[in-house]
Amino acid sequence: MTVDALVVEGAADEFLLGEDWVMRNGVKIDFTSCEMKWYDGDDKKIVPFRCTTNWQLIDDRTVRMRLVKAVKVVTSTCRRLELAVAPPEDTTGLFMPARRVEPHLLLAPTLTTVRDGKVAVPVMNLVDHATKLPTKESLGTWAPTTDDMQVLDVSGGLMNAKVR
Repeated sequence: MTVDALVVEGAADEFLLGEDWVMRNGVKIDFTSCEMKWYDGDDKKIVPFRCTTNWQLIDDRTVRMRLVKAVKVVTSTCRRLELAVAPPEDTTGLFMPARRVEPHLLLAPTLTTVRDGKVAVPVMNLVDHATKLPTKESLGTWAPTTDDMQVLDVSGGLMNAKVR
């Protein structure tokens, strides 16, 4: 796999892009998905960045999740979705679904690990017709777990007798 990375020498935290470069390359800055997008010939370039707003004073490691490609979810089935993320390979984190317009699609909170820049999340279709999930809509957030979190295995650890 070949990756062309955007590297700005000497800028570890923040850097400023010139307006002339942005205009010349036709860069679109999407603050909803926190991504810069442009075409370099036939190649589409996407650079994720971190966004903070006054209402978003949560952990800055939390990222919004979008589908890697459009997915059709067949009637009464469970399917694994691939969602794009920026954290490093083998980072474990928790996916929390956003409120959705389609109440018949069930996305559950999921503990998952980054593989090839993607995480896998299950989705269930609870109605009698197939549905397509949109690629541009935010499906939820994903935040890496920290060392002080203890993840319980599904081995009866959450039974009433064991939880105080």
